[in-house]
Amino acid sequence: MKRVRDGVVIETPSRDELVAVQTPQAFVASVLRSAAAGEGSDCASLVEAVGGRVKVVPGDERLLKVTTPDDLRRVEALLAAEAE
Repeated sequence: MKRVRDGVVIETPSRDELVAVQTPQAFVASVLRSAAAGEGSDCASLVEAVGGRVKVVPGDERLLKVTTPDDLRRVEALLAAEAE
């Protein structure tokens, strides 16, 4: 992880409190609806922006978000390996 500005590294943050997160994210529908009018890069950041508490739960690294052909190839390879 690096913090970058104009293509130049300006900081290497401590990873002690950083975690990788996955989608989908789950929220109480009424909380997410009320937060949706705000600004954020994902559902969690919308809820955080209105003061909501977001809890982290264990995930599974095999559950990949498929948005590109490369993502699909990774999932296909994982499925093929598990089928062996």
